[in-house]
Amino acid sequence: MADCELTCGCRLSEKAKQLDIIFAQACEAFCNSSRDVASVAARWSEQSLRLAVVLHGVIHGVHAGSEEISPETMTSAQNIAKWFAGQYYRLVLQARLEAMKEIFEDLKIRFGPKPDDPSAGSDHCAPWQVAKSKYAKNIKEATELMKRLSVNGLGQWDENPSGSNRPMVGLWWDTDN
Repeated sequence: MADCELTCGCRLSEKAKQLDIIFAQACEAFCNSSRDVASVAARWSEQSLRLAVVLHGVIHGVHAGSEEISPETMTSAQNIAKWFAGQYYRLVLQARLEAMKEIFEDLKIRFGPKPDDPSAGSDHCAPWQVAKSKYAKNIKEATELMKRLSVNGLGQWDENPSGSNRPMVGLWWDTDN
């Protein structure tokens, strides 16, 4: 964004341009690592530049067009943008965790112990079972989902040795054992 002409007549100092480029690169790296919020995160750099123009206007008033945007103003704008980004990302993570809790509870109802029939159900579910549900298309997707559930404190992913040559793999409901 630093190579673009600002329509307000403001200019970035050389150091502010460098800060803008570094921030844009950091935003791009975040977009590549967090695809679910990439469409929003892609705009964070642009928004920080808008915030810099606003802060610059507040500082310099009617003379803002004749002054360069300082590195301090750019840093302040980027800090504000980072704060808003963090708030947004926190909301996304909360929504994601709620969705994962719903998946976990549904899997537990389907495959877990049945209160009215203790002999029915199991203390865990296996990837092949989840692969047959609406949550995964195949065993690989099911395994990834089950591991994500476990990482988020929903059950315990484990690979237990069994009496046969194949380990017992799955997500255990009760994490106290």
